[in-house]
Amino acid sequence: MSLIKAIDFSRWQGDVTYATMKSMVDNHGIKMFILQGYGGGPGFAANPNLEKHLGYAISLGCYVAIYSLPSWNVREAIVAAGKYKDDLEFVAIDVEAGYGIRMSDVTYIREQGLTPWIYTSESQWKFYGSIGYFNLPLWDARYFNILYSIDNPPATMHPKYHYAEYGGWTQRAAWQYNGDVSVAGLQVDVSLVDEELLMTEDKIRNIAHDEAVKVKDEYNTSHYEDTHKFLDWAQNVGRQPRLVL
Repeated sequence: MSLIKAIDFSRWQGDVTYATMKSMVDNHGIKMFILQGYGGGPGFAANPNLEKHLGYAISLGCYVAIYSLPSWNVREAIVAAGKYKDDLEFVAIDVEAGYGIRMSDVTYIREQGLTPWIYTSESQWKFYGSIGYFNLPLWDARYFNILYSIDNPPATMHPKYHYAEYGGWTQRAAWQYNGDVSVAGLQVDVSLVDEELLMTEDKIRNIAHDEAVKVKDEYNTSHYEDTHKFLDWAQNVGRQPRLVL
């Protein structure tokens, strides 16, 4: 498990500048931004700054993802990502008291070629009470603001470390360990994310393609060398070679 630090913020923070996000990356080692696609800030609406902030994050070399509260507005959240939709590592459905989750929304995320995650906490999930979503990656909110900080994160996300199983999840994919803390002058939440789970299907396909090309190239090189060895041998013994290339 390879852990990276992630920042999430919403419409409440307004139009965050590129300089602020760059400061988070340069001074605090942030590798990922998980941004509100739809939710409060004030009222409920799509995030008008989402596409711009995704662009900032990507230009800084960071992973990006979005979240939606409630579940049934995930369509608007994805639309708000604009041209960066296909760069999203995942789309998290924010499950809190009064705002559940619908399997149809999970299906919709997948139909868009994206990966569904769930953001919730043990105390919030109990209002929903289902174990039917344990196969989705869990972004778990469990705050330890006194013990940890942006520059002093937990050393591990091991299931036995500040975690109690719920909802059928035996472990977390991400851990939001700091809530509403100041980073680069902005009130944000801070998480650890398992970088190994940020392999989108497209990335996996690209890696598989690259490996296939590599194997093919190695085979062609070997085949080329073997062929010319045979031609040299045939010439030396005075035979007319018969090859199937």
